[in-house]
Formats: sequence, C-alpha cells, structure tokens
Amino acid sequence: MRGIAAGVILVLLGVYFIDNYLHARHPPGVLVPSDPYQGSTARGVPWNENGNEFTPLADFHVRARILRTESYWLDHGAVISPLDLAVGWGPMSDQAVLDEMSISQGGRWYTWRPEHERLPLSNNEVVSHSANIHTIPSTPGIRKQLRSLREGDIAELDGSLVEVRLADGGKWTSSLSRTDTGGGACELMWIRAVTRV
Repeated sequence: MRGIAAGVILVLLGVYFIDNYLHARHPPGVLVPSDPYQGSTARGVPWNENGNEFTPLADFHVRARILRTESYWLDHGAVISPLDLAVGWGPMSDQAVLDEMSISQGGRWYTWRPEHERLPLSNNEVVSHSANIHTIPSTPGIRKQLRSLREGDIAELDGSLVEVRLADGGKWTSSLSRTDTGGGACELMWIRAVTRV
C-alpha cells in the first residue's frame, strides 16, 4: 500500500513540475498591448509547393501570448499546416483574465469557457483579442521553432495570410478579420519568421 501511495505522489509531483515547465505564468497585467498588423501584401505572386498553390492575401505580423498549441498529424490539412496556435493580445494576454478561463483546441477549432460562473470578458472582447492561427511553416527550421512554443510564451510571428488551392482540388482560405466567428474565421498564416520574446 505504501508503494502505491509513493507512486501516486511521484506521478503528481511529475505532473506539477512538467506543467510548470511547459506553461509559463506571468504576473497580472496586459503583456501585449498592440493589435496584430495586417496590410496589403508586397508579395502578391502565387507559388506552388507539392502541387498546392499558395496565394498571399495580406501581410500579417502579430505579437501575442500563446494560449494553447495543437499539433495535427492525420487530418486533411496536416501536410500544409501541422500546428495551430491559439494566441491572445490586449486583455487576452493578461494572466488575471486567463486564470478565469478554460481554453481548448481540437478539430481545428479554438474554444473557451469560464472557469467559474462567467467569463471575465464579453464574448466580443475575447473574439477581437484572440485568434486561432493555422500555421504554415516556410522552412523546417520555422517548423521546429513553432513546435517549441509553449502556453504562456510571448512570440512574434511574421508572414502572410494566404489562400491555398490544394492538389486534390480543395481550397483553404484565411480569414482577413479579427472579429469574425465560426467556420472560416481562423487565420491561415504562411510564417517566414518566429521570435520568442
């Protein structure tokens, strides 16, 4: 019996230390005050990769707090976009706000709910200060950098919002708005630079 109890304690301690290692915490307060930048693209020429055609729709630069990460290996878009990043800025970069929310990802969706009775922000504030980015790494090195990001990190991503015409005839188009919701509201971002701040 003592051995089982000791094993349970070791597992709980391991979970505690792993959780603290993987998830950075910060003092209360807004960590990222500025909104993402979106502008006309100077790189408007489509390009092809593995039979898929990429068309840049807008230049995009975001400095944000990483709220969650989700890897994809087997879904239809995994070859193009192997990782989704849920990110937040403004009030959605504030530890005090995030402590009152539960954030999850799955099936290419990003969702949130209150930890207690109600959300600390209005639904509109959450929508306009956060995003689920389907990342398209431009190089293997960028892919590695993206996979190294952890919840709580502050990161800068630079690249383009794109539309992809898939080799099988399908199409995947980025949102160009920070206030839309539902299907098609996520950003599809070709990333040429990643910086952990």
